[in-house]
Amino acid sequence: MPDYKELYYESQARLADLEEVLKRLVLKIQSVMRESEEKILEDDGKTAQKND
Repeated sequence: MPDYKELYYESQARLADLEEVLKRLVLKIQSVMRESEEKILEDDGKTAQKND
């Protein structure tokens, strides 16, 4: 018979690990989104200068 307490703690540890991975992914996605936004704004600024 499996040790349910051990399985519970193991599953909690795995969930905590996954939570950390997801947090890192969120931070990476936010960083990429900021970089993309800055690039778009930079490109828009260059386009606006060319049109002046």
